[in-house]
Amino acid sequence: MSAFLDISDAVVTALTAPPALCSGNVLRGRAVTLDGAQTSGIEVRLLRSRGGAQYESGTVTFWTTEISIEIMARAAAGDDGEETVDAIVEDVFERMAQATPPAGVELWTLDPAIDWEVDESAQTLVRAGLVLAVHHYTGPQSLGAFTN
Repeated sequence: MSAFLDISDAVVTALTAPPALCSGNVLRGRAVTLDGAQTSGIEVRLLRSRGGAQYESGTVTFWTTEISIEIMARAAAGDDGEETVDAIVEDVFERMAQATPPAGVELWTLDPAIDWEVDESAQTLVRAGLVLAVHHYTGPQSLGAFTN
């Protein structure tokens, strides 16, 4: 498995550790749907990875990878959608602040910005997006996590 999937897998693991957020409706690489009684979910996606400096004669690469953590919630009729998603956003932020990064990660930190989107029609759906910035190494001469 590449370092990139190791990192996104660690995010999913942190969000689904007991008690799992959104009743465990946390998916990587797939869209979350809110079916039936399911009122919230989290999508974890790799956004982009930028390679930088190479070390040890070009065999180890330093990367900055951004992971999107999209929280989706359905508000009950007449409820404030932003209030509905707010508690989940706070829980995600706390989980990621306490989570242990995987091997090869030098630093991960949540970007101090949240994108909010409210869609009101027959029901109120709210999305709040966070970005996790991860600084890590791969190699030697591979995309696997590099550790000293």
